[in-house]
Amino acid sequence: MTGKLTEKQLEEALAVLDDVLMDLPETISRDSIRSFLAARLAEAKCWWTGSPMQGFAAADEERSHLLVLAVGRPWQHQGIGRSLLKDICRDLEQEGIARLTLNALESIVPFYRAAGFLETGEAVEASGLRVIPMEKLLLEDLLGITVTVEVEHGAGSYHELYPDLVYPVNTGSVCINGQIHEAYIIGPKEPLDRFTGMVSALIYRRSSDAVRLAVSQTPLTKEKIVSEAGALEQYDDTVIRLYKGN
Repeated sequence: MTGKLTEKQLEEALAVLDDVLMDLPETISRDSIRSFLAARLAEAKCWWTGSPMQGFAAADEERSHLLVLAVGRPWQHQGIGRSLLKDICRDLEQEGIARLTLNALESIVPFYRAAGFLETGEAVEASGLRVIPMEKLLLEDLLGITVTVEVEHGAGSYHELYPDLVYPVNTGSVCINGQIHEAYIIGPKEPLDRFTGMVSALIYRRSSDAVRLAVSQTPLTKEKIVSEAGALEQYDDTVIRLYKGN
């Protein structure tokens, strides 16, 4: 289930958390970790399973950072954590959110790797714990689908914010499942009003929870995308996921 916790559910979630915190070394400040999470659970979006609660997860207000995922010790190693992660990713994708980030304890990094998360930095200290930043890129089901781009800036037109920058490709937007996504049309050089093609790549910006679509008639390479649309991405650190066909 998902939503905001009732007062009773909050008590159950904290009981699960207390159970999990018992596994931490005594040198770790369990009280500070509990206080930090307890202050956020009442307002966070949460996912949970069982009655009484067996496990739960909570994300921040932006929905894109996982604050905690905890499964009570009697119910661990039964797939509850994997199921919660699956529900979270499904819900975020329905909201059009393109990535889920978290800070994983070093000891459970393999669990998150198995769920499709990748490390994005080196281990750091947080509340006496060594954690590793990780992320999972979402919305990859969009790769390969056919979409129609409504062009808002034709190739060769001037950028509205950077007058020295000319749009090197036709850019516009696509509505998919009620969510609007920005899109680059790769291939045609002339200005267009509309274009139908397939989503050949997803472009993720580190600075944004959104994803940009690269739309074309044929599969693309990263080199092709960078050569045609790179000027529009030059100020961001990006990750590109390509459609590889059936």
